[in-house]
Amino acid sequence: MSKILIIEDEPHTRRMLRRLLQREGYETLEAADGMEGLKVFLGQPVDAVLMDIYMPEKDGLELILELRNRHGFENIIAISGGGILSTQNANILKTAQTFGARYTLSKPFTREALLKAIRSLCGPSA
Repeated sequence: MSKILIIEDEPHTRRMLRRLLQREGYETLEAADGMEGLKVFLGQPVDAVLMDIYMPEKDGLELILELRNRHGFENIIAISGGGILSTQNANILKTAQTFGARYTLSKPFTREALLKAIRSLCGPSA
């Protein structure tokens, strides 16, 4: 069973993502910010990381760079609703791809778009 780490500071969104992925047969781990997400990542292997861009402590762009450059991890999906810079959401997601995210999704995204990205990185659920 593939294990997905969800790093999202908004509890409702994190819960929704967890439920969706678990219903699809994926195991999930969770973190509420970038620092906590890094600790979880370092504590156990995961197959993919699904992360928000705008988070406290360590934002998603910093975390993407750290996962890619220090840990050689590539299976990253970045999501963003833009926060206070919502008009620049497309730019921040392009930056996330430049930094190493394999997929980017703009909130709100469809269930199908998320699952397509997860399946591309991890294969179908068990």
